[in-house]
Amino acid sequence: MFLLLPFGLLALFAVLYTIFLIVSRLFLSPVAKVPGPKLAALSFWYEFYYDVILRGRYSWKIAQLHEKYGPVVRINPFEVHINDPDFYDDLYVSASKRRTEQWSWSVEMFGTPDSIVATVDHDVHRRRRNAYANYFSKQSIQKYSAVIQAAVDQLCNRCEEMTRAGKKINLMHAYTAMAGDVVSEYCFPQSYGLLAQPDFAPDFYELWMSVLGMSHILKQCPWLFPLMLKFPVWFVDRYVPDLAVTYKWHRQWRKQILDVKSGACH
Repeated sequence: MFLLLPFGLLALFAVLYTIFLIVSRLFLSPVAKVPGPKLAALSFWYEFYYDVILRGRYSWKIAQLHEKYGPVVRINPFEVHINDPDFYDDLYVSASKRRTEQWSWSVEMFGTPDSIVATVDHDVHRRRRNAYANYFSKQSIQKYSAVIQAAVDQLCNRCEEMTRAGKKINLMHAYTAMAGDVVSEYCFPQSYGLLAQPDFAPDFYELWMSVLGMSHILKQCPWLFPLMLKFPVWFVDRYVPDLAVTYKWHRQWRKQILDVKSGACH
């Protein structure tokens, strides 16, 4: 009898907590009157199903929800999605009109809590953005146009060579390799040389597909990424091949950054 008492209390707590969520999310929430599926308003499991189980299909589902419910749709307990170009100027405003804080839950999906894209605080994000803004100004990109053109020419030459040799070309690999060479040469002392590699270095493309695939899982389970980083390399290489690609490039990026900071690269 005494052993059953704690389980009874746990069951009662679970029931009361469920009732609390239903009332608060369906009736008391500031977005309670926004149209949308009741399951999406009640629980994140609705989004989890489409993004994790169906591997990133929630964007397509949201488009269907707009067709059914209109330009403003509630897509989870705390978030609404707007499909109305006239609302653009109301949403994206300057700091003088409204401070904009990113939603901490949504930025977990990037797995980079200290990066600019995952910065929640408005002022911190602004300082971080200003630190590198000049590198991506229109004038800076124009100065870099010769390097971009050289990458485009190399891509075209490689495609012509492979066509004459009767080889198939995966354009997703090719375009990803070109982008990787352009960005890496701009950010680091030298390019990755992906365009010169056989079949345009398909593992680099697989890296980003792996990252995008993991982003949906990390958004729902943010505790997973720090745990994965603790996995030993031999374990990942043997049992988690998709993650092994990410590990490989992560080690290379870390080495490059440390070399730049130490002055080993010139």
